[in-house]
Amino acid sequence: MRKVTRTDFELICQGSQALTADKHGIKVLRLADGRLVKLFRRRHRLSSAVWRPHAVRFVNNAEALRKLGLRTVEVLDVFHIPKLRRHAVLYRPLYGQPLEEVFADAKATERDDLLRKTAEFLADLHRRGVLFRSLHMGNIILGTDGVLGLIDVADMRLKGRPLTIRERKRNWRHFLRRPSDRCVLERFGMHRFVCHYASASGLPLVKSSELIDWMKKQA
Repeated sequence: MRKVTRTDFELICQGSQALTADKHGIKVLRLADGRLVKLFRRRHRLSSAVWRPHAVRFVNNAEALRKLGLRTVEVLDVFHIPKLRRHAVLYRPLYGQPLEEVFADAKATERDDLLRKTAEFLADLHRRGVLFRSLHMGNIILGTDGVLGLIDVADMRLKGRPLTIRERKRNWRHFLRRPSDRCVLERFGMHRFVCHYASASGLPLVKSSELIDWMKKQA
């Protein structure tokens, strides 16, 4: 990871537009050429981010997802800006539309296919050992070719094996954490979504039935 001065960083970001920010400052910038810069700050003094910054996790996770054949952002550079106390990742965005927007705009005839596609994608992630803690419909992108992918991938673990039932349950809770996402699934068919997931999960029948019963109780 290379260090850049505050002046050099400002030159990189010249003419950019702030896309997201919080009380601590800007989080994501869009450069004039369409590339994105995501800024990371260390939230706590005593944190694993001291020796493994979130920017590095973002880069490693994006690379690992690509090796698995899953769509995500294309990382171009990663750097440290000591004067700003920030790390940053420069990357090309994953073009498409967030699922939360897709469902909001979907016609009734399109919703069943979207539900099935989303459930199968979640099952595929779990089969491949991807535990994405920031899993929600704002971080799942539907490409123009109908293929789903992930963004904002810093908070993720790749297990190298299918997720256990316990890990799947934990990730299901992550997925239902946002009231807006839960509302979408309830409106368009939570039970159908769960059944689509189970049929694509690759789990033995007994384990699949156990998971279906548990997921329905959480709905």
